[in-house]
Amino acid sequence: MKLRPARYRSVLTYGAYDTFGPDQIRFLQQLTRLGTDVIVGCRTDSFSAHCGLPCTRDFAERRSILESCRFVSKVITQDSIAQIRTDIVNHDICALIAAPNCAGPFEGLQDIAQILRHDGAEVSHFDNVMSLTA
Repeated sequence: MKLRPARYRSVLTYGAYDTFGPDQIRFLQQLTRLGTDVIVGCRTDSFSAHCGLPCTRDFAERRSILESCRFVSKVITQDSIAQIRTDIVNHDICALIAAPNCAGPFEGLQDIAQILRHDGAEVSHFDNVMSLTA
């Protein structure tokens, strides 16, 4: 018999996911240890280009790949930085997982979600730490 988690926890991360390989799969798998649901905000083509990171795969293909990943509960569209606060509230997010080089848009959100920095280390628990380090 499988026991359900005592508390529902939803985690959110953002990215373009233009290259989807073993590292991205491992990252998403690790996020399942932090929450019961993993929600991924996939950047649109126009938002990626606006950020100076144009994608080689179109948005529909990247979204489809993410939706087929068994570690992803839901894929949402990211078309601006301004939507992050709304996404956290609308999807009842407990933790926002940020890449170490993404400091700007996640500042000021600590009042509604735990902000965790992913630096490539193993993710194994959901504590009151502010970084995901070994």
